[in-house]
Amino acid sequence: IKNNIINKKDSLFDIEEYKLFNHVKVLLKDIKIKYKLMQLKTTDKIIDNKIKQKKKKIKLLLIGDSLATGVGCDSLDHSPVLPKVLAKVLSIALNREIEWYSAGIIGATAKDIRNQLIPNKKKEIIDIFNNETIQNDLDNTKLVVVIVCGLNDWKHMLENFPNGMGLESFKSNLELLNQDIQELASTIGVQCDVFLPAIPINCTTTDPSCYFKARPLKDVVELINWLWDMQKQAVARDDKDSRTWFINVPALDSSFSTAGPGTVSKDRVHPSSQGYQWWATHIAAEILSVYDIDS
Repeated sequence: IKNNIINKKDSLFDIEEYKLFNHVKVLLKDIKIKYKLMQLKTTDKIIDNKIKQKKKKIKLLLIGDSLATGVGCDSLDHSPVLPKVLAKVLSIALNREIEWYSAGIIGATAKDIRNQLIPNKKKEIIDIFNNETIQNDLDNTKLVVVIVCGLNDWKHMLENFPNGMGLESFKSNLELLNQDIQELASTIGVQCDVFLPAIPINCTTTDPSCYFKARPLKDVVELINWLWDMQKQAVARDDKDSRTWFINVPALDSSFSTAGPGTVSKDRVHPSSQGYQWWATHIAAEILSVYDIDS
């Protein structure tokens, strides 16, 4: 598991290893403004003209396929960009340190993530919470898990048609994966929230170099991808504990809807470093908007 601690006092714009692209900087400013407005609507008790609130410690775990490992990044030194930027945007918006971890298997389906990645990384995940300080403050620690999957599932179905795993199999495997993560968190004794982001192929096709941009391939791929993403929405909807959220692709009128040139890497399929930054910022904005991260 790759990991690092994102400090709220650091400025991502000053980190030499990689820079935020200009359009991502603009989006980040919008998020900070919107989140500050959201905070003004809270009912925190004000004592001595100061808001007294104990903020939860956040452990961010991003797991999945090649997108979780950072395939397509401009430099291996930058990889994985997705959890790095996601943690940093949340850190800036929430004004706190966030410790992030990531693990992925290239080409993995939801079933592979459940049967291979989770068992192999289980001990490492548990070890995240095994230091004495965290053990004494588990009630004030939240595990936020982002699962990136789906593309390889429908690809597997097409490659093995008519015997490949279809929509029902994907939904079932994702539900079981979600249950395994929640059970692991329960064993550790920490609250866990799971986010299932849609794969934004419809946005990456705004990059002229994207492999899927030509019609009718674009329409077919976007439709198939949408069907698989809807299973993620169903998994979140059916979660009886309401600890799972679906993150949809950006709305057409959203500032995130047009990723634009430079979003796709040289392989014409995976995101570039710029693409990962754009996607991470969108995911962060949705996480901040769909629930109270301090609850």
